[in-house]
Amino acid sequence: MKFDKQPFSASGDYDARKPFDFQGEHIARGARFEWRRLGVSGRKLRQLWDNGFIVPAGSLPRLPAAEPTSSTADNSDPGDEANPSGQASTSEPSAEDKAKAEAEAHAKRVEAGKKAAEARKTKKAAAASAAAPAPEPSATEA
Repeated sequence: MKFDKQPFSASGDYDARKPFDFQGEHIARGARFEWRRLGVSGRKLRQLWDNGFIVPAGSLPRLPAAEPTSSTADNSDPGDEANPSGQASTSEPSAEDKAKAEAEAHAKRVEAGKKAAEARKTKKAAAASAAAPAPEPSATEA
């Protein structure tokens, strides 16, 4: 999709053109980018604009409304009358499903980062205790 850019203005409101993470917050596509609350400088705002991450508020094309989903999943067997061709469904996931999947992936990355930091901390503590000299027995213990 070709997106025609409007002139940049550091005083306007902006929406996220595509999902991204910024200062520990996940910004979903179409969500308002609250750059003032986040303390974003004019220079950084311009970089986000130039790289296509943000657009003027209200300028994104509307996404098609998500179709209501039934409570049962589409687990059609080959030859089922709902899917007579027997091929897997090739429909695109809805925007809501994509946003949910992105949020879950982000949560997994954050959790993996926490685990890695804890592992580094434990490894560093073990190395420090191994490198420390053993205490000499005191005269009262002998």
